[in-house]
Amino acid sequence: MATSSWLRRVFPLVAVSALLALPLHADLGDALNPQLSWTTSPERPWVEVFDITHDDESAARSAFLSAGQSSWLRTTVNGPGRIEFWWKVSTDFDFGYLRFSVLGQTLEINGEAEWDFVSIPLPAGQHVLEWTYGKLPGFFMIGDAAWLDEVAFTPGDNPPKFVREPADTTLIAGNELVLSPFAAGSQPMTFQWYFNGQLLPGATQAVLRIPQVFTNHSGAYQVVARNAWGTTTSATAHVVVELDPLALALNAPQLYWETTPFAPWEPQSLTSHDGNSAAQSAPLFDNEASAIGTTVEGPGVLSFWWKVSSDGDALSFAINNVEQDFIFGEVDWEKRTYAIPPGRTVLEWVYIKDGAGSAGEDAGWLDEVTYTPAPYITGPRLQQGQFGVQVRTQPGFQYVLEYQNSLRGTNWVPLVTVPGDGTLRTLSDPAPVGPHRFYRVRLTSQ
Repeated sequence: MATSSWLRRVFPLVAVSALLALPLHADLGDALNPQLSWTTSPERPWVEVFDITHDDESAARSAFLSAGQSSWLRTTVNGPGRIEFWWKVSTDFDFGYLRFSVLGQTLEINGEAEWDFVSIPLPAGQHVLEWTYGKLPGFFMIGDAAWLDEVAFTPGDNPPKFVREPADTTLIAGNELVLSPFAAGSQPMTFQWYFNGQLLPGATQAVLRIPQVFTNHSGAYQVVARNAWGTTTSATAHVVVELDPLALALNAPQLYWETTPFAPWEPQSLTSHDGNSAAQSAPLFDNEASAIGTTVEGPGVLSFWWKVSSDGDALSFAINNVEQDFIFGEVDWEKRTYAIPPGRTVLEWVYIKDGAGSAGEDAGWLDEVTYTPAPYITGPRLQQGQFGVQVRTQPGFQYVLEYQNSLRGTNWVPLVTVPGDGTLRTLSDPAPVGPHRFYRVRLTSQ
């Protein structure tokens, strides 16, 4: 379906025979709600029927359709208030649907769905309510139809209600996580997200966005919506963050790697420096290139091992599009180390095949990429008997505040450890004792 849905039900496919023609009544208000003004598609209108209803009186039924056609029904209400109705549909699951649209969102049922109740709070303002029964191209069953009954609109303010829940998500480390539920209800409305039952600081928008996720972001997410009339909690969204096989081959799962889609670097275990696996450039024709890269936040220190086997084709390394070094011909594993400047820095390795022929394995390899960002520390201070320091953290690392009582010693004692998440985190010693105490922040890989 082209439109996302708040709700989806799966029902067994049931063959439907042709419906008998029964007397019809043109007044949709009598069938649905006489206090509302109704319009319907003129070519394929909804009509009042008496054979299939929820209230045992009358209901509105869509027009009978051919493949690729639709039949709509509309009314308008002024919020705040609550819209409620009963609906059902009888159609092929893959080729037909009944949709309800309001607030820029769409609720959908399909297949063989019996009478179901829907209740949605609406904020202040004018709202167009639309029900559409449609059949997709390529399939046709005589007698398919949709029904609507007992539409009620109750004016007044309402507490929040989630009409679209946050969805379970699986994604590769380094990508952006977006959880986008939708809560209807009276405004103003506030939101607070929770991760594994703990409040997420700063996550107070209706949609949760985490630009780069890593394995420590796997877990359960919920959001609480509040307004002056009540509070409601969303369903739990289970998020699974998986490591990129290419990142694992490079020993750098904390980094997000990109490679040329038409000639990608691939993880392999036949040739490596660490005896496990490494990344290898793609097989190339003459005058083609295969690139791999990542982005880091400087300052920091980068090191890696690389190797090439060719007739003279080169494997190069660049920082922010400025070439730093290259190797060509037959070069066994060599290590390189670079100081990375402050700021967002693009790192790229490119294997280029020229047109002079082939020799060796015609490939480049990369392994054991290590990037250690320098801790960015601000505000070390002693206030009201408590020592504190703020650290700009990076995902994939842990930051440990340690102390000792003498600079002559080597016995650093860990006080607190926080995982890096790309934000400014505070590390503190709540009760420093002794005439002197010395502190340091140590980085470790997660």
